[in-house]
Amino acid sequence: MLPHVLGYNGPAAPGAASRIAGALRSAGFGDGKDALGGLLALYAALSAPTSLGDLGLAGDQVGTAAALALAKIPPSNPRPVSCEDLVALLARAQAGAYPIEVPAPPRP
Repeated sequence: MLPHVLGYNGPAAPGAASRIAGALRSAGFGDGKDALGGLLALYAALSAPTSLGDLGLAGDQVGTAAALALAKIPPSNPRPVSCEDLVALLARAQAGAYPIEVPAPPRP
């Protein structure tokens, strides 16, 4: 889940994403400019699971998982999260789809 969450929140928290990228580069993962790329390099090196489906989450459980997760998202999250956002994130993670960066909406 972490790469998908980073892809969602990273664009809304560029300073934090930059620090993550730098830390991963210091550990030998990535170029220090792309936090998501560095995290994916770490996952590859560890042979970490990349699919929630492989960990037991069935496709028909994504909506329930999203509703449960929504209740746990702190108000300090870098950007607002809707149930629809979570369903999209969890569906990608459940299927093992490549994590994507989700552009942050413009600030008012």
